[in-house]
Amino acid sequence: MIGRRLAVLAGLWLACGGCMHQQVRSQKADDADREVEMRTVGDLTAVGNAAPIPLIGVGIVTGLPGTGGGVPPGAERAQLENELRKLEVSNINELFTSKTTSLVRVAATIPPGAKKGEMVDVFITVPEYCKTSSLRGGKLEISYLYSFESSQNLSPDPLKPDRLLRGHAMMKAEGPVLAGLPIGDEEPSSRLGKVWAGGKVLLPDRPFVLEVNPPSVKTAVGIASRVNETFHGPGSSAAPIAVAKNDTTVVLSVPGPYRLNLGRFLRVVRLIPLEGTPKSDSAYVKKINDQLLDPERAVTAALRLEALGNQSIPALKLGLMSENEMVRFASAEALAYLGSPSCAEELARQAEDHPFVQAYALTALASLNEGVCRTKLCELLSAASPEVRYGAFRALRAYDDRDPLVQGEKLGTTFSIHRVAPNSPPQVHASTGKKAEIVLFGASPQLQAPCSLLAGPEFLVSIKEGETKCTVSRFSPRTGKVSRECGCEVADVLHAISELGGTYVDALELLRAADGVRAMNCSVKFDALPKAPTVQDLLAHGRPGRPARGDSDPHRFVPGLYDDAADAKQALAAANR
Repeated sequence: MIGRRLAVLAGLWLACGGCMHQQVRSQKADDADREVEMRTVGDLTAVGNAAPIPLIGVGIVTGLPGTGGGVPPGAERAQLENELRKLEVSNINELFTSKTTSLVRVAATIPPGAKKGEMVDVFITVPEYCKTSSLRGGKLEISYLYSFESSQNLSPDPLKPDRLLRGHAMMKAEGPVLAGLPIGDEEPSSRLGKVWAGGKVLLPDRPFVLEVNPPSVKTAVGIASRVNETFHGPGSSAAPIAVAKNDTTVVLSVPGPYRLNLGRFLRVVRLIPLEGTPKSDSAYVKKINDQLLDPERAVTAALRLEALGNQSIPALKLGLMSENEMVRFASAEALAYLGSPSCAEELARQAEDHPFVQAYALTALASLNEGVCRTKLCELLSAASPEVRYGAFRALRAYDDRDPLVQGEKLGTTFSIHRVAPNSPPQVHASTGKKAEIVLFGASPQLQAPCSLLAGPEFLVSIKEGETKCTVSRFSPRTGKVSRECGCEVADVLHAISELGGTYVDALELLRAADGVRAMNCSVKFDALPKAPTVQDLLAHGRPGRPARGDSDPHRFVPGLYDDAADAKQALAAANR
């Protein structure tokens, strides 16, 4: 059950380094480590603007086919009426009593690093007391979403009740509603819906910042200089990555290679040595080179080497030759963000063979602008694992969304289909997050005779025994019965549903029905995404049988390329506060 209160999000980033060993170590070993310690950016800073901002509001959905419950009396009705008057809506009373409208709670999350004008998914739900039976076919009218804060957080007082205080409007939301999809941990319900990319961020750009402590203009300028030297090289004329704004704040821009893995960028920044890049023959570099080859320390060591820049590439290439899979993975991932194509083969192998690191390996391949990375991602479209296949497809789109391979074909106004890897075994994948898309892998996924399948409340798809044609019929109270005949290939059937006015929900329900009775020549997968463990989990993975040490931040900031469910869960929890 989704929680009823708005989650309070907070937490600053902790340094990835600074291992706290739990095993007993000799005094001599401790002294040796102290001799090669080096202060880093993270020792004098904390990261700001790294938490997502949950937003909520009330709105009205219109255009429902008699399934609406209008807008019942209550505090939310009063709030909605006030919002509509600001928008100069004149027929408010008529809207509030119509069976074609419904009051809804609207929620979204502004992600870390968001820019003004960025579009994000919006989630809507019908309040318990509203009699709306279905949001299908409706449209969310213009709604504004606000931040909220606990009154006790702002001014603690045990004698006063805790209240949620509304802040400023931070997002404008509107668009067609897709209801009946599984959202977050919730079962599919026609009283839950989402609007893909329906929310426009109104806030100014929200860049990451380094908060300098203790405040010092000299320190802030020095930190900015070190960050820029690390990512561009000394004396570079490229646009700066870091800019010191004052004695407490250094503003960060995310370099292109890290656009899909913001958390990694922040970890690397905090591991940059303050006093300059140590030479490759220094005690510090020798120490982390040795740690890279130790599976227990490889993940942290690779991050530290990455924070030294391109001089670390030879040591990381040496790590690629290790017999240990975690050492090879950590080395290959760091090489990707340093721009070395030598990582591609190992990352592709890790993505296919080791599910634990799939999300990181695929994200790294998508982040490196090298032809060999695209080649490897294309090869992975034919992998045995559904998670690898769709993960590779999504990574290819992140690599280059103009690539003809991922362009697809738009059906109607609500979803698209993509046909890829034609020489591989057939498989169908449907997404309920980020994109309304169905990916058809392999040679002609198709329905098999005989079958009779319900696709939502209005569609029937049938193939008679011995026939090679499919009949798609729609039974609508408005238009009566209309039918189309088409081929049995899934793409043809989806075309027919769209041409008859069907939505993405209808398409998904067809696929569920076909998979449920095995009426297709292949499997159907929904949201088969690589799972991204936290960096802390990666560290523990390299230490089988041993407790994790505290040498990484515990905050769950993982690559966002495959983290659909977390966004939905957080937004709906806020809406149902």
